[in-house]
Amino acid sequence: PSLGPPKQIWIIWHSIVQWANTWASRSPEDPHLGLSNKANLSWLSKRGMLWDDLLTIVWLHLKSKGLPDVTHDHTAGKE
Repeated sequence: PSLGPPKQIWIIWHSIVQWANTWASRSPEDPHLGLSNKANLSWLSKRGMLWDDLLTIVWLHLKSKGLPDVTHDHTAGKE
């Protein structure tokens, strides 16, 4: 049975997400963590991101990509 189009997943926050994206991009799988057929991952991060940066990045991504199916945000950093 078909699962429909790939789900849109956003992984959001600061340098931890940026490092995870770097790691995923170098992995033998792919930047989509082996989910390429099932999901499109968007890594929304900025080193030293502040709340205002977060709102801007999310807003711009919403305008260009539409609503995601799933979001995961890492907001419990050391800040």
